[in-house]
Formats: sequence, C-alpha cells, structure tokens
Amino acid sequence: MMGKNIMRRLAGELQLTGEQRVEVGRIICEVERRLMETRRKHRPEVEEIIRGAIAQMKPLLTPEQQEKLDAMHTRARDRWKRQLDWHGGRHGGWDCT
Repeated sequence: MMGKNIMRRLAGELQLTGEQRVEVGRIICEVERRLMETRRKHRPEVEEIIRGAIAQMKPLLTPEQQEKLDAMHTRARDRWKRQLDWHGGRHGGWDCT
C-alpha cells in the first residue's frame, strides 16, 4: 500500500536508522489507518461524484468508448475497494500493532 512506498522513500532519502524506521513506521501506520477510515467514510460521496462525471461524459462518447469507460470505472472501483478492505497487522513490511 501507500505506506510501504512512503516508508521506503523516507528510509532511503533520509537514511533513517533502525530505531528511526520503527518510530517513523508507527507514524506511517497510524496515518494510513486514519486515511483509510476517512476514505471509507466519504466513499459514497466520492462514488456519486464519479458516477455524475461518467454520466456527463457518456453522451460525448461512441458506444465502444462508453463500454471502455465503464470497464475503466469498474476496474478503478474494484481496486479502491480492495484497498479499503485490506487490513491486517502488517503494513508495508513493518508491524503496525
């Protein structure tokens, strides 16, 4: 998830010590958890905005383009759902417990 990428970048660019990695990792875990809660809370609103945009775009598109747009939306929605449904004690290679 995003935390793994952020942690890797911080660790590399800041040359974090082992102890710093642990503490920064805890902070990243908490932020990631809070962001996911916020995304879950606002998911219906975001989805409504996206559906509205798609509805506006469709009349401008050919039937084939409309099908592709629907498929793109489905893939994006499924990917977002997987991210929101993902949980567990370990995020990005460090323990979040």
